[in-house]
Amino acid sequence: MSITDLLPWKKKEKKKVTIEVPGMTQDDVDVTLSGKRLILRGEKQEEEELRGRSTYGLRRSEQAFRRSIDLPCQINADQVEASLRNGVLTVTLPKADHARRRRRIVIKGR
Repeated sequence: MSITDLLPWKKKEKKKVTIEVPGMTQDDVDVTLSGKRLILRGEKQEEEELRGRSTYGLRRSEQAFRRSIDLPCQINADQVEASLRNGVLTVTLPKADHARRRRRIVIKGR
């Protein structure tokens, strides 16, 4: 995970948080802003059936993550943006004077 230098944070400035989530889609990832805390989580489950001439198998895999980042200042939740491209989730956080308590962020794909 990479977090751009969050301090110092100038007025009306935007910061970005990026995290690699290989193989995940925007439906697998959830981004929530709760006060001064950014919560990133994702989960993906896959199941693959393997059939051979005389064999049978089932391969299951699961990946999950959860990251919670305490931010140094209030964020303008209405202007937070998230995008997922080529396995990299990027969340743009604009500083705010006043902030809402909690908001779920919609992730944009390509």
